Amino acid sequence: YMGISGTTLTPELANAMNLNSSQKGVLVIDVSPNGPAAKAGLQSSSRQATINGQQAVVGGDVITAINGQPVNQFEDLSSYLINNTQVGQTVTLTILRQGQEQTAQLTLGALPQQSGQ
Repeated sequence: YMGISGTTLTPELANAMNLNSSQKGVLVIDVSPNGPAAKAGLQSSSRQATINGQQAVVGGDVITAINGQPVNQFEDLSSYLINNTQVGQTVTLTILRQGQEQTAQLTLGALPQQSGQ
C-alpha cells in the first residue's frame, strides 16, 4: 500500500503539465494523509485543467519508475507492487516533479482495514 490515487499519464495530461506528450508514467492525483506516500513527500495534483472539454486535476508528481523498473501506466505500478514487494519494504520511486527528475524512498504499508467489514 502506497497511499495514493493516480492515473496513467496521457499525452493530454502531459501537455497540460508542460511535459513532453510522449512522457510515460503515473500521475499522482491524491495522497492519503499520514500514508506511506505522504511520509515519503509525494505531492498530489492541485491544479485544474480543461482537457478535451473535461475538467482534470494536474500538477502532481509523476511516477516514472519503481526500483528502476519503468512505470508506463498505472497497471505497471500495481503489478510491480503485488508481485515484487511486501509490507514494510522500502522502494525507490523515480518521479518527475515540475519536470525535474527526483527519487523518493517510500516504505510500503499495510492496506488500511475498512470499518464494518
